[in-house]
Amino acid sequence: MVYPAAKLYAFETACRLFISISDRKHIWELHHLFSEFLDGVISIPLNFPGTKYYRAKKAVKHIRGELREIITQRKSSPAGSWNPEDLLSYLLQNGDENGRFLTDDEIVNNLLVFLIAGHEPTSSTITSLVKFLAEMPHVYRTILQEQREIAKLKKPGERLKPEDIRMMKYSWSVVSEVIRLVPPVIGAFRVALEDFSYGG
Repeated sequence: MVYPAAKLYAFETACRLFISISDRKHIWELHHLFSEFLDGVISIPLNFPGTKYYRAKKAVKHIRGELREIITQRKSSPAGSWNPEDLLSYLLQNGDENGRFLTDDEIVNNLLVFLIAGHEPTSSTITSLVKFLAEMPHVYRTILQEQREIAKLKKPGERLKPEDIRMMKYSWSVVSEVIRLVPPVIGAFRVALEDFSYGG
């Protein structure tokens, strides 16, 4: 019950922060595609209709198309209408130290990585955190008190600032312990760039 809600919440937040999408229907469609894709990432690479791998390949192709469309729309809109705080605007407006700008495909790849990394481990951590807080009400109460103290320092509707987050020492310690006990990422693929010997 907690994980699906946390996953959708984290994905919606990632969409708002990275590509400024706030339309819930669009977010829901993208979320479904990402779920299909992530479900088949660690599966038997059998590219045959009906397999998880096949569905994942179809989903990521569709996701890439959606992201290209978002980039095209952003480029065709006046620069002043862009959200200057989102990742997509940053990638479109800033080149590297040599003045080279990313291609659309490179931007798509970056957005794909950020959208996955920005929601999958987060939702996993939120779920584990809720479980542990339900089991340890004294920890929950201490976190709640810390958050209330910080909220008292803010005006209504005022956003959190980095210094506010730095004040969340107990909350951060709890989250760090949850991540230590239940790592949010179960595995990752690696490719050896050169031949090597292991164990002799």
